[in-house]
Amino acid sequence: MQKIRFAWMTSAALVFISSLAFAAPAEMAKSGYIRQTTTIINTNASLIQTTNIYWRGDCMRTEQYGVDGLVIQIKNGKTLYMYSPSRAQAVKTNLPANSQSVQQILKSMATPVAGGKKIGSSVVAGIKCDAYKVTKDKNSSAIVYQSTDPRFPLPLKTVITVGKAKQTTQTKSIKLNTTIASRMFTLPAGVKVKEAKIPSGSKPGAAAPNN
Repeated sequence: MQKIRFAWMTSAALVFISSLAFAAPAEMAKSGYIRQTTTIINTNASLIQTTNIYWRGDCMRTEQYGVDGLVIQIKNGKTLYMYSPSRAQAVKTNLPANSQSVQQILKSMATPVAGGKKIGSSVVAGIKCDAYKVTKDKNSSAIVYQSTDPRFPLPLKTVITVGKAKQTTQTKSIKLNTTIASRMFTLPAGVKVKEAKIPSGSKPGAAAPNN
């Protein structure tokens, strides 16, 4: 039951954020690292998940630590891997030619500002942010802390409330235009790889920061 509630909260949060208008970002950092925690509180249950994201050029690695352990997603150009270190197994998918690049993925996550009311400013993970409050209806609202750094003009913290449930995503550490080793975007030796195909009609893309 707890997993169902958590899944519902995450889905509701994504629907809420995706319904808002997005601003066009400036030139994004070509490489970087970000560590975030997501806390979901719903009635008498709670969940904390940690996410590490590394990117360089058209490569991106997402590490998620949650109730099911560590799951890693690696995008290397037009190849996508879903990798389970505990099982030493990975699923490989060849992305279509029109799939988004890492820069396009990051730009698509630009902070929603339209419809939001600026309520102040704050510093998150060492970066100055403008804080906006967005209200969808009487049961759904969000406070978004938008980075003012043109290299990464994305939300560094969001607090989303849907009914009695609350989801907080907080950036704990961020480094921009830093050196990221090539090994971060390849699988370790000995991993069993199974190939999969993208279902017809699916929208190409890849994971991005949790905001």
